[in-house]
Amino acid sequence: QVPGVFAENTFRWLNDKVTLLTGVRADHHQVWGTYITPRAMLKYVLHPQHTLRASAGRGWRQVNLFSEQVNLLVSSRDIVFVEPIKPEAAWNFGASHTYRFVLPATSGTISADVYGTEFSNQFFPDYDTDPTRAYIRNFTGASRSLGIQVDGALTFFRKLDVRAAYNYLDVYRVVNDVRQSLPFNPRNRAMGAVSYRTEGNKWQADMNVHWFDRMKLPDT
Repeated sequence: QVPGVFAENTFRWLNDKVTLLTGVRADHHQVWGTYITPRAMLKYVLHPQHTLRASAGRGWRQVNLFSEQVNLLVSSRDIVFVEPIKPEAAWNFGASHTYRFVLPATSGTISADVYGTEFSNQFFPDYDTDPTRAYIRNFTGASRSLGIQVDGALTFFRKLDVRAAYNYLDVYRVVNDVRQSLPFNPRNRAMGAVSYRTEGNKWQADMNVHWFDRMKLPDT
């Protein structure tokens, strides 16, 4: 049982060009106690074509072990629960810039954003201590992630849609003063998609391609 209460307020300035949404939530977990999670989001319409956004706050969530870590179910490793899994908790921040344009035969959107997370408690199975086992424990040391993404979408004659995106993700934790990248997380990835619709939207054809950089695998 997790009862909670939530309050928020919205501030607007400069004829709604600047909007600030602030909020705070309090939840009481029947096992782990009370969590206070504040958050703020800012939007600035710099120009009808340019929008800036920023956000910062705290979050927490309960771990759904096997639905989130499917690798555990297809592995021959023994699963060892060292301690009860506490909820994950983290501070996060982000910022983005969106540019929209409309031309006679083309319209599109180009955006870039950066998002960072610093965990005060994080869960990730320990695959490296023993190649025959996966240890389930909490981690309260330094654990951080930084993501940067740039993407663009173009529409031609309201029939042809083209989209491309690039994502950089740096996920690591510090163990005994040594920085360790988490497995199954490629640092670079890219995506492209093309969609074409016939007159009257009777038929639609789609094609997409994904590319993933090298990623760390558990020690075997």
